Amino acid sequence: PALHLACCACADKELEADEYLFRQGDPSEACYIVAHGLLELNRSQAGGMPKHLRKIEMDAIIGDEALAFSGPRSFSAVCRSPCRVWCLQRGEFSAIVAGLAKQRRQQLTSVLNNVTMWSSLDAEERGRIADVMERCEFPTNTRIIQQGEIGNAFFLIQSGTCRTTVRLSTGEQQGKKMTEGGGFCHLALMTDIIHPFTVTTASPTVVWKIERSVFVRVVGPFRDVMGRLVCITEASAKSPKATKRQAS
Repeated sequence: PALHLACCACADKELEADEYLFRQGDPSEACYIVAHGLLELNRSQAGGMPKHLRKIEMDAIIGDEALAFSGPRSFSAVCRSPCRVWCLQRGEFSAIVAGLAKQRRQQLTSVLNNVTMWSSLDAEERGRIADVMERCEFPTNTRIIQQGEIGNAFFLIQSGTCRTTVRLSTGEQQGKKMTEGGGFCHLALMTDIIHPFTVTTASPTVVWKIERSVFVRVVGPFRDVMGRLVCITEASAKSPKATKRQAS
């Protein structure tokens, strides 16, 4: 999706031989993809001939640093044959990135809303978690965590199926299966743990991962989160509706 959006935002530009695509010192406002032709990159030197850097041919990208920085060009790009390039402006690229980031946050937040242990977090906190979680893709029959290894991260399944196994003295025992919305290694957000089981993918699987240090940085200690959850649970149990249900 990201590549498709970027391609749709590109503008087509044709240049003649010996024409400059941009010159050293020009503002960096766009990057270019070479559709066909040959370009040469060079850098001016005080009191001397321009220094040849390299040649650029079809499918190469020129000036991609302009998508992140707005400083002047550090080199010139000149066509050595008739050329055709696709131009992507920084503003359009930033809009694509911002849109994808918003979409990613909304999708992941909707999954986080179903994680019971994080029900004490408000929408802003869940959004901050969504912004820093790492997306990981695994093919079928891939071990995500290994029994006996030390873990310091929590995993949340976006799609696919995972199975758990436990290695015992009598052999390997099959555990439960986990699907979309399932999470594992919750306690790793509190302290380093030794994984008591192995988690292996039963199908192509996408999971979101967050390490304890990152979680603490954006939300605070996991113990505090669990403490808030306990307070909410106790308050709910003491509510008039809960008392009435117990009496009945």
